[in-house]
Amino acid sequence: GEKTDMKVFVDYRDKDDPKYAEFLKGKRVAIVGPAPYILELDQCDLIESYDLIVRINAALPHHSNLHKSSGKRTDMLYHCFAHIHD
Repeated sequence: GEKTDMKVFVDYRDKDDPKYAEFLKGKRVAIVGPAPYILELDQCDLIESYDLIVRINAALPHHSNLHKSSGKRTDMLYHCFAHIHD
């Protein structure tokens, strides 16, 4: 598979966890989901300008054909793990 630039993967099950709140404090966070229309956009520079980039569910693996439209970096993954795709 393709290597990603994943730097942070932490299991935060408690949304009220003060450590998680402290981790996010003062950071600009881009939440990027897997949507078909993303291919029509050129948002790489905007998304990459955020302090943290969060991808949602099936947004990984993040293939190189999406880098121009939605950036390359992934710092966190929010995933429900209810549906795992091949």
